[in-house]
Amino acid sequence: GSGLPAWSLIAFGAAAAAGFMSSAYREWRRRVERELPDLQAACRSAIESRGWDDALRIAGSLWWFWGSTDRHRDGRRWLEDALRGPASEADPAVRAWALAVLGYIAGQQLDLDVALPSGEEALALSIRHGDEVAVAVARQVLGLTWEAAGDHDRSAALLTQARAVFDAASLHHQVCNNDVVTCVRGLVTGDLDLVDRASREVLRRSALIDYDPHRWWTYLHYLRG
Repeated sequence: GSGLPAWSLIAFGAAAAAGFMSSAYREWRRRVERELPDLQAACRSAIESRGWDDALRIAGSLWWFWGSTDRHRDGRRWLEDALRGPASEADPAVRAWALAVLGYIAGQQLDLDVALPSGEEALALSIRHGDEVAVAVARQVLGLTWEAAGDHDRSAALLTQARAVFDAASLHHQVCNNDVVTCVRGLVTGDLDLVDRASREVLRRSALIDYDPHRWWTYLHYLRG
């Protein structure tokens, strides 16, 4: 670690969250790995001092790191510890994001007992807060979870709603996440026209944001189709 003060680590986490979605994602993963002990210490300190928002910001900012490095257990532990704080003492937007991240991680683990309630709470909070993009994020998390659980119709309805918001806001990463799921669904059902359309759209947007993980995934599954 670098011994950065807590406020700097919170800013570092926010920068990392953006960096993970850039062409420099490998470097940001290495930087987070170096800073992880200090980030954990800052998260624990915030919890001990009832600084729930700071703890939630740190844990939630690492969502891509938790999922891409197979650190689901660590991510869940950080998030669940921070989410034990009273909802009334946390910023609704910050808590909603942390709940969405918890839902995403638990969904990857196919732990529906955690993933679905977390996603639903994130959605309800975001609706009350009036943040359209946060609502779409929560719907996407729920859609990904239902897809993994095999409820393709419920997943498709949620993802369609979320995609419209992301597309209007030119949030290409989130649109790609949706379209990757659509591609998988097409492979499962044998709808190769759907696979072709979704794959081409992911490749187009991947070029716009210069992001290899989406591009590689699509090449793999497009060729498989």
